[in-house]
Amino acid sequence: MRFVHYLGMLIPVTAIACSGNSAAPPSEPRVGTSTERIAVSGRIRDFVPDVPAFSEGGECQTRELPGRGKDVGIAFPNVENAVRQVWLTFGAEGKVVNYSDVRGDLVRKVVGADGGPPRPGEPVRALPPAGRQTSIHLNITSQVALAQNVGGDRPQVSSVGAPRAVMTAKNLGNPAAMIELVISRCGRP
Repeated sequence: MRFVHYLGMLIPVTAIACSGNSAAPPSEPRVGTSTERIAVSGRIRDFVPDVPAFSEGGECQTRELPGRGKDVGIAFPNVENAVRQVWLTFGAEGKVVNYSDVRGDLVRKVVGADGGPPRPGEPVRALPPAGRQTSIHLNITSQVALAQNVGGDRPQVSSVGAPRAVMTAKNLGNPAAMIELVISRCGRP
């Protein structure tokens, strides 16, 4: 897990390094730690997503991330043609501890530290998508919410706040209602 530094707060964000010849199977990336500074553009309650939320269709999916466990999510309109993905991570007590909502251009090229191809054992970074992407991440355990518009050859816009203050925010697509929707359609891990 990497952390994004914001005015004295560290915001957890997943960072992945190539597994190479490590003990982990090639299909399981290693998770590392790094720090990245982001420019915050304003308050999260004033954030305007460039890609609107929608919930037509939807196909359930699961994933396992090293050191994090199993996530349950839903892709809209479906997994093969996703333009929105919402993921929930559940803690040991069965409660949602992380919420991730990514919309728009979901393709991000991963490069090595020097901008070239990733090399085994070295840190990697995801470049901004070619098209515009809106993401909303709520770390309920750490009480940090991050909303961003990135890519599409336009400036990045980032806003930070507290999850409890934005759980029903219409500008963020009403995360509480989306959590209920994912659990009702897809269940829990």
